[in-house]
Amino acid sequence: MTALLLLMPPAFGMSLIGLGAFLLALRNDQFEDPQGNARRILAPGNHRKRKDRTMTTWLPTLRTNTPEEGYELAVKLARVAIKMTQPDAEVRVKLRSVYAEDADSLIASSQVVATHFATVAAANGYWMDRA
Repeated sequence: MTALLLLMPPAFGMSLIGLGAFLLALRNDQFEDPQGNARRILAPGNHRKRKDRTMTTWLPTLRTNTPEEGYELAVKLARVAIKMTQPDAEVRVKLRSVYAEDADSLIASSQVVATHFATVAAANGYWMDRA
C-alpha cells in the first residue's frame, strides 16, 4: 500500500506533463493536416529550396538497367556521400594516403558500397523471383 502511495504522485505528475505537451501541440496546430503534410513531403518538387541542390540534380532515380549499373551507382553514392561529408577536396586528398593503407578503412568503405548496392538492388528488384 505504501508503494502505491509513493508511485501515485509521480504518475499523476507525469500525466499532467503529457497532457500539457499535448495541449501545447494542439494550440500550435501540430495536428491540423497530418495527411496533407505526409503527401507534401513525398510529392516531387515540393521540397524546401536548399543552397546545395547536388542530391536532386545528380540522382534522379535509383532505377538501373542491369545489376552492374546498379553497382556503379552504389559506388557513386558512396563517393558523393564522402564529398558531402568532407567538401574540402584538399583534405580528402591528404587523408587518402592514410586510409588507402588501412585494411579496416578499406573494409568499412566496402561495407558502405554494399549497403548502397543493397538499396539500389531493392529499388530494382534484382533478387526477386521472376518466374
